[in-house]
Amino acid sequence: MTKIEGLFKFLDYLSDGGIKSVDYLAKELEVTPRTIARWRDDLEAVGYHIEVKTGPQGGYTLIRGKDSVLADLNQEEIIHIVTALTNVLQADTMLYTPEQIDALYRLVHTLSLKENVVHIDTINSKTVLIEDEEAYFKHLNVLKEAVKNHQRIIIHYINSQNEAKDYRFEPYELFIVNKVWYVGGLNEDSNIRFFKLTRIQEVEVLDERFRFDVPSSKEIKVNNYGFKIEPQKVEVLVKNNNYFKEYVWGENQEIIQLDEHTYKMRVEFSNRLSAQEFILTGGAHFEVLQPESLRTWIQNTANLIINNYA
Repeated sequence: MTKIEGLFKFLDYLSDGGIKSVDYLAKELEVTPRTIARWRDDLEAVGYHIEVKTGPQGGYTLIRGKDSVLADLNQEEIIHIVTALTNVLQADTMLYTPEQIDALYRLVHTLSLKENVVHIDTINSKTVLIEDEEAYFKHLNVLKEAVKNHQRIIIHYINSQNEAKDYRFEPYELFIVNKVWYVGGLNEDSNIRFFKLTRIQEVEVLDERFRFDVPSSKEIKVNNYGFKIEPQKVEVLVKNNNYFKEYVWGENQEIIQLDEHTYKMRVEFSNRLSAQEFILTGGAHFEVLQPESLRTWIQNTANLIINNYA
């Protein structure tokens, strides 16, 4: 885990407004208590206010005061800025220094903590086709008001099989994956669901409020949307391809030259999807050595592609 990833996770644990002990944070983040103290100082230095509570139930708590330079932004402005910054970060990051990229990520995360707008991850650089931009942003604005006011809604939705269905829903939060906004929350059976905004046909806001359970919301956004937002370490054999050395593809990148035309590369991606897309860009020049699960996925994908041309 890089330092910037650690800082983000630290903020995530504090984002519910509760008090977290130093020992608890150190255990959860797998670092020392001294590192937790240093991270608090680092975050204080860039504008966060993390208060120290003393006593048996003491620890750190994140204070969101009016003294923040971001305090005057409304939620619509936050959504526009987070979307724009996400697009920047998913474009050609080779144009920016590591320090500039870290600063952009810090700003995205800071904005995302405000007003219950949650930014989950930037997975890849696809440009999303929005057929009806006016309807898309109308739905986004309606949803952010429903999230803010804890109002139940009915979503008229077209799923990936092109089937139309209506869902009665409690919207807990908005988040971005692959440059697309999603709304996540609970359905009528209290099961966790998420809906992609590009597939929403209409949103009907009901005159009904639901009880907003903050711990449940945190559990939802961290673990349960079906996106595998976990680091993926990859070991690849690269043959007859030299251009790949010109780029930083992920964290902890290591390249070992085996002979004139062959390299072994180890690299860590922020998630499995990024690793899959990286391997596909290499085509026949890349052979996955580890992990076995990714190697199997590539074999299955290659077979499906072959069958398409059989």
